[in-house]
Amino acid sequence: MKRLRFNPLLLVLLLFVVSTSVLAQQKVQINALFPPNGAGNKLWSDFNQYVLKDPLIDGMNPGLDWESIEHRPGDYDFSEFDKGLKRYYDAGKKVNIIVRPVSNGGVNHNTPDYVFTDKWAQSVGAPRLDVVACRAYHGDGSRESGFPAVYEAPFKTAYKKFIAAVLQHYANNPHIGYIRFGLAVGGEAFAWCSDDLKSLRGENSFSKSRWLQYVEEMDAYEESLHPTMQLMAAINEQRDNAHNSWDMSYADEEARIAVAHGQGFGAQGWQRSDNDSYAAGQACHSDWCALFDKYAGKVPLELQQAGPSDPNGGNRTGLMSEIIPFAAAHHATILEIYIPDLHVALVPNHPAHAQYGEAWRKAMVNAHEGRATSK
Repeated sequence: MKRLRFNPLLLVLLLFVVSTSVLAQQKVQINALFPPNGAGNKLWSDFNQYVLKDPLIDGMNPGLDWESIEHRPGDYDFSEFDKGLKRYYDAGKKVNIIVRPVSNGGVNHNTPDYVFTDKWAQSVGAPRLDVVACRAYHGDGSRESGFPAVYEAPFKTAYKKFIAAVLQHYANNPHIGYIRFGLAVGGEAFAWCSDDLKSLRGENSFSKSRWLQYVEEMDAYEESLHPTMQLMAAINEQRDNAHNSWDMSYADEEARIAVAHGQGFGAQGWQRSDNDSYAAGQACHSDWCALFDKYAGKVPLELQQAGPSDPNGGNRTGLMSEIIPFAAAHHATILEIYIPDLHVALVPNHPAHAQYGEAWRKAMVNAHEGRATSK
């Protein structure tokens, strides 16, 4: 009888195939992004009837605007925001809070006024906060109307205090799933006006090292507060105008920093072009495909749509039936989906439901149950 020889390389390969197969079949949370909080319209009615009650939907992702909670330094009032959360608690849904300290575009309504004052800057031993206007932040003549240099002491000090207040307020709350401390309304965490920030003086000028130092500092600070819930971070690519390209190394470093501090991470630009880029051997938006493959099974991995899709008119987001299986196959564990798309999938009287509803819901069900495995 011929003796079989042990091949360690074959065993390693077999283990790799099995492990990647298991990872590709992990269950995915489906969360409603920015659920409506005002009664009196059809969106509210359809949401309550079909989305809020559907067991397919794991959680609700409301946005928490900093200015709405803190009107004076250190005076935090969560009462009105918490009132809006009760119906999600009552429906048995997890609440995943997206903290939004800066508005993205036009006038900045989300950063408290005091953060921009000389008095506050003097109290933290720093010059007044720098603010720049750019295409996204056109300004209205006031310092508050632009994008603040978030890595400067007046903003950073105040925001850290607010972060601590949020974590303390929701500590040990069984209804809270995760919290993402971002910068803009989608929970993104990148400098919108980096080209304009580069014009600032000395150490306040934007640079890659300056930005990543800020990210490291904030993630480390959040970890030092010993949060009782999962924290999530955002990854972002940065435009390299000199080479007419996108610098993915920002995202790579942001993901590494997040994981080092026990945070999950994700991208807020999930769209149809990711499928096409990957098929062409190119990077997905913010390099999330490669990073999700790299950190699969280590931390939660989240994707948020670039915007609500328009199935009949078409836009960059694409069809849920196409992008959800792709996301699940690349180990996404959390999908934040805009209400209009959930309505297409779940509301029978939605104009697009007859054509797209069944396929969209099927894609969500497969991901939710860990049955989406193809790339």
